[in-house]
Amino acid sequence: MFLDLIIDIKIVKLLVITSAWCFIHSFLISISIVNFFKNSLGKHFRYYRISYNLLSFFSLLLVIIYEIRIRQLILFHWDGIFKVIQLVLFLLSLFIFYL
Repeated sequence: MFLDLIIDIKIVKLLVITSAWCFIHSFLISISIVNFFKNSLGKHFRYYRISYNLLSFFSLLLVIIYEIRIRQLILFHWDGIFKVIQLVLFLLSLFIFYL
């Protein structure tokens, strides 16, 4: 059963799509790309940030919709002591996010 999960093409597609989204999202906000657009767009650069945010939002929405459409089984279930680990990881992520 575990090997079937690894080979499931839908999960692999989701992994590739999510990785591509993360790469493009980070690439478009990198300093060199922002500077390139600042020089290329001139006075229209002020629209870059809103365009970036809209593109990021709607493309992430597509990734989430795909993930919802293929959702079939739970990959990992937090039971017993793992619930404590889940809570600690969640609190740690909140702490790092607001640090």
